[in-house]
Amino acid sequence: SIYGLEAILSHQQTGVSIAPGNSNIYLEALKIHGGSGQGVRIGFGARDIKVHRSHIHHIGINAQGTAADASSQAVGSAVVMEPGVRNISITESKFRHIGNAPIRAITADEMAGMIGLPAPEFFVDEATQTPGEEDAWWSPSNKMQ
Repeated sequence: SIYGLEAILSHQQTGVSIAPGNSNIYLEALKIHGGSGQGVRIGFGARDIKVHRSHIHHIGINAQGTAADASSQAVGSAVVMEPGVRNISITESKFRHIGNAPIRAITADEMAGMIGLPAPEFFVDEATQTPGEEDAWWSPSNKMQ
């Protein structure tokens, strides 16, 4: 489990990277922002991963407030999942000012050497959202008991 990690990214850094094949990882109250990379990247074949009550923002955004690099689908995402991941839950999280897609599920045909792996299996609850400007600085949750 990782609780309350705050990361200020630069360039194409990733805030949290889960290695391929890992399982049973719980991420809560992450605060990740900046750069043009990814907030959380879940490697191929990982399973039973939960991202809960996290705030990922201002990734892949240039000084003008637009997508920093629209030519690459791998940058500027809050959560990126590689092929073959399963049982991924994203709950009660907020993603704001993300240059590409807040949640990006990569298919096997988009990555070299991944042919045959199934598309990512994930769940996003309705409480996960891109908040309005008035919610820009979302406060952390109380740690679960």
